[in-house]
Amino acid sequence: MKSKQTAILAIGFLMIVAIAGYFFTRQDTGKSIPLSELAVPEKPLRSLFDTPDVMVVEAREYPWSALGRLNIAGRHFCNAVAVSADKILTPASCLYNKVEGKWFNNSEMSYVGAYQQDNADLNAKISSFDIAEGYDPNNKTLASITKDWALVTLSTPIGNKTGWLGLSNAKHNHQILTAGYRRGWEHALVTYPYCSIGSANNYCPNIAIDGLLNWFALNKNQLVLSPPSGIDGIQDNWSLSSDGQGPSETTITAIPVDTIGRLLKSHDYLSSSKLSQENLKQALVKAEEEGVISQTDSIGIETFYELIKSLNAIHAAKTPAS
Repeated sequence: MKSKQTAILAIGFLMIVAIAGYFFTRQDTGKSIPLSELAVPEKPLRSLFDTPDVMVVEAREYPWSALGRLNIAGRHFCNAVAVSADKILTPASCLYNKVEGKWFNNSEMSYVGAYQQDNADLNAKISSFDIAEGYDPNNKTLASITKDWALVTLSTPIGNKTGWLGLSNAKHNHQILTAGYRRGWEHALVTYPYCSIGSANNYCPNIAIDGLLNWFALNKNQLVLSPPSGIDGIQDNWSLSSDGQGPSETTITAIPVDTIGRLLKSHDYLSSSKLSQENLKQALVKAEEEGVISQTDSIGIETFYELIKSLNAIHAAKTPAS
């Protein structure tokens, strides 16, 4: 009888440990941070757009920090997205040396996460890479182009410091964004908030000029990688999570405070040219009073989503039908 009770207690203890472990390690990218716990350093707040319809974002804030640059042999770079602690996704075509007709070597490549101007400390060498089955760099058919992906393994798990994103097909209630490092702006991470609104070609990057940027879907819980061709071509090769993970072991800000502040300013909720704890709170209260956001005592991905959604709605109302 005693041994049976001991066994039951042991099982119960293991269940408690398992449950506690789940809540401790679960991926909670939709986390909001109470304003009282958020350190907002006073700093100048840039206008929303540095050039028409192009927004420079703070790469040292999650989820933007999960985006990075894969530098290739000192010749060019590819836009890449962290999808686990030590894995990034990037176009396979970027890894192919067209001049020599072969793939670049691991030693010729390096990855920099959350890169912005001089902040290049979150970097890693490349251990290996795997090309999606069905992709041929010399084949320009649609079947090959939709498989234009490579899963790159990093030498160190810097995804723990930058955070990473999940993969999901976009839904009707998601906000669609395209983002990355473009030609001519190699040291700044940018996004095109109006890319899916109105006459899309007028608000989206030009691949021939800007290079290939990745597509993302933003919902109330997280930002996910969401290519227009869908995620089947990726998931047929690799089993990747639909959930991302915020940063740890790092000073990367867990939520996009700078982006939220600039969006609040673009809505005329924040009149100051500087971002601070006090004027951020006042702006959030104004936004809630007008029904744009749902809460003011904390901010997070949901705040980002609601402000982007409102901005797109305002812009769409001003954009003539095409």
